Amino acid sequence: MHDTFDPARWLTAWKEAGGGWAGIHLLPLAGDPIALNALARELTDERREALGEYLAGQEMVE
Repeated sequence: MHDTFDPARWLTAWKEAGGGWAGIHLLPLAGDPIALNALARELTDERREALGEYLAGQEMVE
């Protein structure tokens, strides 16, 4: 089965739970720690790589 991970959607959920990021580093800011932990647990190695590539591409655009 193919993983349909969407980095933009994941980052939206992360931000809504109170997280942030700087460059390619995720920051669990003063948000909902339970929601942030649940989202972090979703990140397999492949998803972490896809997210890093997505964030690196965003830096280049801005």
